[in-house]
Amino acid sequence: MIRTACIWIPRFELAARLRESPELRGQPVILADAAATRARVLEATPEAEAAGLQPGLSMVTARALCPEAVIVPPDAAFLRAARKEVLAALYAFAEGVGRDEQGAFFLSLAGCERLHPDEKVLGEKLARTVRALGYEGRVAIAGSALAAWSVARAGAEGAPATVIPPGEDRASLAALPLEALPMPEGMARLLGLLGIEAVGGLERLPPGALALRFGKAGLELEEQARGSTTSRFRVEEPVQVEEVLQELDEPLEELEALLFVGKSVLDRLLTQVARSRRVVVTLELTLRLAIYSRRSHEAHEPHEGHAGAGLPELTHRLRPARPTLNSRTLLELLRLWLSSQELPAPVAAFGLRAVEVGCASARQLDLFARQQEHDREALATICSRLVATFGREAVVRPRLVERHLPEARLSWMPLEGTELASLASPRRAWQEERPAAAPAAFPVLCLIEPPRPVTFEGARIDLSSVAEEGPARAARGRHLQRVVAREGPYRLQGEWWATGFEREYWLVRTAEGAVLWLFRSQGEWHVQAYVD
Repeated sequence: MIRTACIWIPRFELAARLRESPELRGQPVILADAAATRARVLEATPEAEAAGLQPGLSMVTARALCPEAVIVPPDAAFLRAARKEVLAALYAFAEGVGRDEQGAFFLSLAGCERLHPDEKVLGEKLARTVRALGYEGRVAIAGSALAAWSVARAGAEGAPATVIPPGEDRASLAALPLEALPMPEGMARLLGLLGIEAVGGLERLPPGALALRFGKAGLELEEQARGSTTSRFRVEEPVQVEEVLQELDEPLEELEALLFVGKSVLDRLLTQVARSRRVVVTLELTLRLAIYSRRSHEAHEPHEGHAGAGLPELTHRLRPARPTLNSRTLLELLRLWLSSQELPAPVAAFGLRAVEVGCASARQLDLFARQQEHDREALATICSRLVATFGREAVVRPRLVERHLPEARLSWMPLEGTELASLASPRRAWQEERPAAAPAAFPVLCLIEPPRPVTFEGARIDLSSVAEEGPARAARGRHLQRVVAREGPYRLQGEWWATGFEREYWLVRTAEGAVLWLFRSQGEWHVQAYVD
C-alpha cells in the first residue's frame, strides 16, 4: 500500500514573509493587495484574526476593524522561491515530492519502506526539517493524500506528527469536523443547519443528495467522505539548473570573438533546457577573466594562492521579455551587454546558466526544432561551398578503421554528395529502424467508438457485440472465436477522471485472423480497436 506524508504550514506565504521580517512577529499582519480594486484579505496572522480580520474580508472593513494592521502585498516570485526551498529540503526523504496551492507539501513514500521503517520517526524528522527552515508545520502520514492533508490541517498547533495506521483512513476522516475537508465557503454552515458537524455524518445522507444540492462541489465532497477522491497534489520533479562553461584556449577580448563563443555556448545550453521541455526565464552570464598586464600586453594564469581561489569573474543576469528558446533573442541581449562593458582583462572562460526556467509550450518546442533544422541547412550550405571552392578534400569526416593501435584507429575521409545532403535533413532514428516496405503493407489500427463490451474467458472471445465492425467480418460471421496468441498486459492508471482510472490492455490474435486491442477495467472486457 502506498503511504503519503503531508506537511501543512498554515498561512504559508505570510509565514515566509514573517521569517524574512522577524520584526513583524507579534503584530497584526495581513496579506492583501491593497492597490487592487475590491481588495480582500488573503491571509491573516493570529493577532490579526483576534482583531476580527479573516481571509475574504474586504480591505475597507479590515481597516475599520484594525487600523494598525500591517499590510503585506503578495509577491509571486518570493512565493515560488519559498516553495522551492521547502521542496528541496524534502527531496532528501523521498523522490516523489509535491505541493498544493494552500501551503501543504506532500511526500509519496512508495518504495521508501526500507529507508523509513518507522513512520513516527519519519514524521518527527519532517517536522524538525521544516522547523529548521523557520516554519511551524504539522505532519500527518496516511494511506491517501486527502486523509493526510485533512488530519494535518485539523491538528493542534505544535502537535506531534500523526500516523494513521493502514486501512483506517476512512475512520480517521469520519471523526474530523467538516471544515477539515476542502469545500466552498458556506457549505459547512449549510450542512451544520442539517445537524451534520463531522465528516462521518455525511454517510447518513442518501447517495447523490449532496450532488443534487450543491452540484459538482457536493459530488466531490461525497467522494472525499468515502475516501475515493483522487490525489490532492502533483509530484514535482527537481529542476536541475542547466549550465555550460567553455574554457578558452587563448583569452579573448574582441566583441565579435566573444559573441562567436557565446553563440556556441548558448546553443548547447538551449539544447539541454529544451530536452526537459523547459524555456529560459532568466539567464546568468559568467566571464572568467585572465590577469592582464597592460604594460606587457600579456595574459597569464594567476599564481597559486591568488585571492579569489581562481580567475576573477564577472556575472550578469539577462532576462528576456518573455520565456523563450529563441537563440537570436538571447544572443542579442548578450551582444548589447557586452558592447556596453569595458572588460578589465581578457576572457579566459565563458559560461551561461539557466538560473530560472519555465514550462515550454508545444509551439515553443516546435520552433526550437525548426531552428535546429535551419542550422543543419546552414551547415550543409557551408560544406557545399567549401567543396566547390577548395575541392572535396576540404571537408572530411572521421571514420573508425580496424587497427591494433588505438591512436591509429581514426582516419579521415572526404564527405560524399549524399552525406552532404543528409546534413540538411538527417534521418530520424525511427526512420532508420522502419523496414523498407510499401505503406500499404503496414497494419492500420481502427478505433471503435465507443469501446464495445465483449465476453473474454480463457481461450475464447465472443465478438457478437461488434458484429458490424471489421473483426467479425474478417471471421465470416463467426462471433465466438478461439484465441491463439496474446501479448500484455500493459497497465495504465491515472487521475484524469473524477474517480481516477486503471486499465489493463492486451493485444489478442484469434484463430480466425482477427487482431484485437482489448482492455479490462473493473473486471469487464472491452474492444478498444482492431487491426485491419
